[in-house]
Amino acid sequence: MRERTVIIGLAAAGLGVAAFWSLVLYVGAPMTWRYLKAWSEPHELPLAKIPSEFRTITGQELPKKADGLRAIFQGGMDPEIFVRFQTDAEGIEYVKRSFMIAGATSEHIVAGQLRQTPSLMFSSVPPMQEKLGICLFDQKSIESGLLIESPLLKHRFYSVLIDEQRGTVYIYAILL
Repeated sequence: MRERTVIIGLAAAGLGVAAFWSLVLYVGAPMTWRYLKAWSEPHELPLAKIPSEFRTITGQELPKKADGLRAIFQGGMDPEIFVRFQTDAEGIEYVKRSFMIAGATSEHIVAGQLRQTPSLMFSSVPPMQEKLGICLFDQKSIESGLLIESPLLKHRFYSVLIDEQRGTVYIYAILL
């Protein structure tokens, strides 16, 4: 009799635990799914989150001077970030040193050249901007600058465009 009571008690406890976790999954899974779906959609990052997300995806730090810093972030399996900021000559040199790694290519772009042969990486920025109703990058406004593109290294790939006339830096990066 006593063994039977213990078995019934354990079975009841097991059913209670199963019912609890079923309820947690029933209530929590849709909320988690909505959160993950929203996180994986492009969105503008709050200023406080930009440095950490930038560091995670690029493996680099932002320069000390990054005025007007704004970023579009898209999470998911291959998170990507697009940042824009204004900086001084020291900041531009810092960006060049940080992103001109072994195997990276650089090309000076002159008036109209970027419009004719846009970087493949920057081609995904306009759809994200359109979806959000913001404009951080207008390819037609760039008269000249330096385009740096990395090789695929440590599962990271990025394109950097430095508008040296305006001191504006555009960086698009993806973590594969």
